[in-house]
Amino acid sequence: QRAVELALRESEVRFRNVVDNLGEGLVMTDLDDAILYTNDRLTELTGYAPQELVGQIAHQVLFPQEEWEVGRAELRRRLNGESSRYEVRHVRKDGKRSWFEVNAVPHRGPEGEIVGTIALVQDIGERKAAQDALHSSEARFRAIFDGAAYGIAVMHPDGEIVQFNNSIERKMGASAESLRHRFYSEFIHPADLAASRELWQELFSEGGLHRVVEQRIRQGDSFIWVRVGYSLVCDASGEPKYVIAIGSDITLQKARDEELRESSERYRLMVEGSEQVFFYIHDVDHHFEYLSPSVREVLGYEPEELLGRSYSVLMTGHPSDEMVDTLTDGLLEGGDALSTYTVITRHKDGRLVPIEVAESPIRRDGRVVGLQGFARDITDRQRAREALEKREEYFRALTENALDVVQVINADRTTRYVSPSVERLLGYLPEELIGRSAEFLIHPDDLPAMVDRARESRGAGGALAFEFRACHKNGGYRLFEGVIRNLLDDAVVAGVVVNSRDVSERQRVQEESLRLAALSRENPSPVLECDAAGVPVHVNPAALRVTEELGLPAVRDMLPENHEQLVRSVLEEGQEFESVEVTVENRIFNWSYHPQRESGVVYLFAIEITSRRLMEEQLRHDALHDALTGLPNRLLFLERLAHAILRARRRDQFLFAVLFLDLDRFKVINDSLGHHVGDELLVVISNRLQACLRPEDSVARLGGDEFAILLEDITDVSDVTRVAERIHAELSWPVNLSGFDVFTSASIGIALSSTTYDRPEFLLRNADMAMYRAKASGEARFEVFDRAMHAQALTRLQLETDLRRAVDRNELELFYQPVIEMASGRMVSLEALIRWRHPDRGRMSPDSFIPVAEETGIILQIGGWVIRQAAEQLRDWRHRYPAHSSLSVSVNLSAKQLSQPNLVEQIERVVIGTGIGPGALRLEITESAVMENAETASVVLGRLKAVGVQLSLDDFGTGYSSLSHLHRFPLDALKIDRSFIGRMTEEERSKQLVLTILTLSRSLGVVAVAEGIETQEQLDLLRKMQCGYAQGFLFSEPISVAEMEKLLEKDTRW
Repeated sequence: QRAVELALRESEVRFRNVVDNLGEGLVMTDLDDAILYTNDRLTELTGYAPQELVGQIAHQVLFPQEEWEVGRAELRRRLNGESSRYEVRHVRKDGKRSWFEVNAVPHRGPEGEIVGTIALVQDIGERKAAQDALHSSEARFRAIFDGAAYGIAVMHPDGEIVQFNNSIERKMGASAESLRHRFYSEFIHPADLAASRELWQELFSEGGLHRVVEQRIRQGDSFIWVRVGYSLVCDASGEPKYVIAIGSDITLQKARDEELRESSERYRLMVEGSEQVFFYIHDVDHHFEYLSPSVREVLGYEPEELLGRSYSVLMTGHPSDEMVDTLTDGLLEGGDALSTYTVITRHKDGRLVPIEVAESPIRRDGRVVGLQGFARDITDRQRAREALEKREEYFRALTENALDVVQVINADRTTRYVSPSVERLLGYLPEELIGRSAEFLIHPDDLPAMVDRARESRGAGGALAFEFRACHKNGGYRLFEGVIRNLLDDAVVAGVVVNSRDVSERQRVQEESLRLAALSRENPSPVLECDAAGVPVHVNPAALRVTEELGLPAVRDMLPENHEQLVRSVLEEGQEFESVEVTVENRIFNWSYHPQRESGVVYLFAIEITSRRLMEEQLRHDALHDALTGLPNRLLFLERLAHAILRARRRDQFLFAVLFLDLDRFKVINDSLGHHVGDELLVVISNRLQACLRPEDSVARLGGDEFAILLEDITDVSDVTRVAERIHAELSWPVNLSGFDVFTSASIGIALSSTTYDRPEFLLRNADMAMYRAKASGEARFEVFDRAMHAQALTRLQLETDLRRAVDRNELELFYQPVIEMASGRMVSLEALIRWRHPDRGRMSPDSFIPVAEETGIILQIGGWVIRQAAEQLRDWRHRYPAHSSLSVSVNLSAKQLSQPNLVEQIERVVIGTGIGPGALRLEITESAVMENAETASVVLGRLKAVGVQLSLDDFGTGYSSLSHLHRFPLDALKIDRSFIGRMTEEERSKQLVLTILTLSRSLGVVAVAEGIETQEQLDLLRKMQCGYAQGFLFSEPISVAEMEKLLEKDTRW
């Protein structure tokens, strides 16, 4: 029985693990829909813990009340033995609503009886939202398509109409059934049909994608004019798929064009028959280009007498002449659209005539090209005005200084008088309004009410208030209020007297206050309205919420300390004040002050910038710190070093030092254990370095495995060396990383403070140079920078600079040393050896510059030049010396060249380009270069061998290759190092080693070449050992091309 209980418990645990890891919520209920069990996923979906749900009625706790009937109906189905799947709304514990998809089945007991239900639940809220959005998008598109004011039709390439919008049906007066699947040509006016077919052909044959035409389309029994744009739609392969036509009805526009033509003709007749003089003036020389015939009556001139002449011929020297020039020049330079003025001109008979002129600029492409206008004789009007001014002088004296506009209107609605204030308020001079209808000043929508008000006031016996919009001279409208009194029956006044004032600004302030009040209620950020004393008189809900969140007693506590002063200042100056930051309980708000001087209040708007400030601080920290170790980076270190330099200049006794650290053998750890282990080691090293320093010292990671330390306020160099020794001791302890005990050390360079440097980069550079000196001396060493190091660095830098230019300046040359076949004594091969003719140092051997070339990468350029030059020289010698037509050449290949991605292709190009054949080129590689990356070397050497070039292992016996690697390389020769050859006549051990190498070469099937033979004794011994080939000073030292050609010509034998 105990075993059964254990099995049951294990089964229950497995069941719960499976259920709790379902991707769906699970609910088990009894026959009354009471919840018996829920899984963890349901808790995530509903927000209810299992203990909150167990015992609750499922559909009542999980569904909103409007869905309870759905839940009861589905329960009845399951109790009847049916399974069901349905969608239902759901309410989470936090009140948020979503949608559930429910898969429910009956739960049966041991006897098959139904004891409840089991349901799986999924949240499909996002899917429902996406479906709703798709339906809305489709509905919007259909609404736009069908609701467009222009007609849209989609046609097959053969012209069959397949789709159209409602506008097409309305414009064409046809039903959908009568339009669908008919051809567009059936609706084109017969006169336009040919052009329409030609356009259709252009769409397809000429590759045009869009054409716009005007044509007549049938509308019931008549035709209308439309402007139609035809666009060709092609599928992905470029085949035509549809033609879309978008058209708009231009029948009215066509009619207007005809009306314009007729209007132009009427205008011409009107101009020529008018008493006013119409004119055009050229913009360059102010000459008349046109004058209407009425100039004859007004000024006595025939139009032809003035055409081509400047308007200045009509001037009289009157003061108004200067005004005319100013106004005319202003218009020609792009001034106001209309200028009206009065000028005194001279009639042809000599008398002076007052003329009223109204002119406006003529523009073409936005540039003023002339003036047009009219002029009329106002002699009679001036006389009438003078009489009127005298008669009404007493009245004007009362009103000319009034702030309000006083206007007297005649029975015919023309203005008899208007006070001077009209210019200030509406921009019109009084004389511009007198005699004109008063109605043009009133907004058309307000005119009927004004007329009614005037009629009412006539019988009311008093003044009536009114409000209307008045037209300003600039074209805008201003809101006026006033009183109107109808005194048409008054024998003295005989007119309607209107007294009004501009209230636009007052209304703007009221509207803005209402708008700001509404805006503040809806704004999610705090908004306040403060009176002139700075007291908040209105606070929006967001400001109250933030005050409560911060636990502040009043809104004032979240405002700037000088809040009241700011309020007074912005009200006095009328200028906004922005970006006032306030920090409250670790939250930062940016306040801006916006004064409303008219109402004496200031609106304050706040934006919370806490997150932005935190982000800025994090970005600032990340920009100055290493992401892996958290230490300061190079930028921050140099900044601190710059501060130390400044302190040293201010304080004579202030000393500091810079330490530059580079981990020894870090690359080995990275390559063998992986970069993740390397990163772990760097973190450990950074912690150990910090443990070695004082709080006032700084340690930074400069990148890779390089660190820098700034020791401040030291006594002498001994303080620094003690720190360096402490660091070496701390780093000597092993570090366990991923199960491996890793040992490392560091090379340290030290640069002491100096007031001669004003840039921190120089001190860091000095420490770096000292570090390289320490690394060259062995691991776990430190060196203090001195001037000699700098001088050596400059010399090396100059050497590197000169070396980069050497190839371009043709300063490199090849020397050649013969390789002798021992059996015949003939020269069978040459080794190409590089020399440098330095312009200042003379001829330099490879040992003095090849290491620099290797380190800087210049070796790739030099190596490519050597291979190409040697091959070209060999081709020349083979051609010129037939006895040596089988001669080959050897070229040394560096480790960097061996890892060059395009090495094989480069050599192929040289072999093919020179035509020497691949077997004539032998590449010599040192053991150390091959073993630096044996796997890669094996692949590259295999590819080179496939090309056909010969391969030699140079300096054999001095490296660290093993026989297990050696047999994998496709070698043709082993070159025995000169160090063994030089000692073999004196040391038996060296002799036996040479013999072993010769034996090994025969076993491998490769030839052996002895290098460095200088004596006859060495040569005799090698012949006894049956060495195949020899090379050395005994035969020839490396010689120039000219000297080698002498040997080739003699066909020298040894």
